[in-house]
Amino acid sequence: MSRILASLAVADLVLWVGSGALGFLVHDDGGYARHFILALFTSLLTVFIHAVVLTYFSASGRMISQAVFIGHLAGATLDQVRVNKSRVVRWIGVGVSAVVVNVAFGALTARDSTWHVFHVFTSMIGMFANAAAFWVIFGAVCDQSNLMRSVFSQYQDQRTQIRQGDVFPARESPEND
Repeated sequence: MSRILASLAVADLVLWVGSGALGFLVHDDGGYARHFILALFTSLLTVFIHAVVLTYFSASGRMISQAVFIGHLAGATLDQVRVNKSRVVRWIGVGVSAVVVNVAFGALTARDSTWHVFHVFTSMIGMFANAAAFWVIFGAVCDQSNLMRSVFSQYQDQRTQIRQGDVFPARESPEND
């Protein structure tokens, strides 16, 4: 997942730059359609990447929690899953919010060109916000991947012991008050 995310993030940031460059080429007589189409595609791609990342963390978190529960593994792993996911969700919020604000100012600029300075500003902020978000999300994806690898290795070791006739560890029951 980390290689796919890195490729998509680089492509997305290149499209942000290209969309901005086309935006500077818009004049009263034309060029708007090219900028609009590329900016629309870039915005949709950015939101799509964030949606894929959220789906990845939801699915991998569920898989890890299932392996921990079924394999009677250390529960501290689930705390790390929650930390990774909450960090990612915050940065997804930053990235998607930057896209929404930029699109809103782009729509204002299409109606009234006096807003173009704000649109340029929000475009730059959006590009840097998404670059920062992708950087943090990439680190979290690598952490989550390593965590999954570790949990599934422990899970497989647990299953191998069961097949070899070792006793399955008893589940700790909560104390009744």
